[in-house]
Amino acid sequence: MTKRECAIVEIYTGICMCAGDDCKYAYEYASELIGRPIYTHEFVELEDKLRELSKPDFIRLCKESTEE
Repeated sequence: MTKRECAIVEIYTGICMCAGDDCKYAYEYASELIGRPIYTHEFVELEDKLRELSKPDFIRLCKESTEE
């Protein structure tokens, strides 16, 4: 699983997939979805919006994993 894919899973599910220096991938992906930088304290208030926005990417990942 790539770092980007880990970030997608983390943002959609809320389960930590990126640790240490790799946390930047989750922040970058979340910021990309929202269209601006996101700060740690905002993840709670944006949780539902991020889940909604990341759903298509998460579904795509799931479909790709079953095609292999």
